[in-house]
Amino acid sequence: MGRFRPDWTGGIWKVVQVVNIDNVVAPLGYNFFIGLLYVMIGGLALTVGLSLWVAWCFKSRSFPYVWPIKVLRVYANLFFQVLDVLTLTLFQVPFNCRIIGYDPSVFNHLANYPGVGE
Repeated sequence: MGRFRPDWTGGIWKVVQVVNIDNVVAPLGYNFFIGLLYVMIGGLALTVGLSLWVAWCFKSRSFPYVWPIKVLRVYANLFFQVLDVLTLTLFQVPFNCRIIGYDPSVFNHLANYPGVGE
């Protein structure tokens, strides 16, 4: 019984690969990926902070500023309707490990960043 070897040149794989940002982020290097990841984590922390502040304003029935509500509305529209797949695939970039169809000696080797973790 042979190993499973995906056909990376097939038409179905080309359609699936459109939503994959490995080809965009990985060639820019590991430091670019880490920077982009930290920017997204910072945006998430800012969003959680603004959400807590807006919740406190609703609880106290006092809204000294309206801009946090508008920022959260723009953030929700942008990330939940437009960039949801792109954001989730960014977290997938470092986990492109060689497991299926590869020799066991290269298991858990980051294919996109070969110098990391050695």
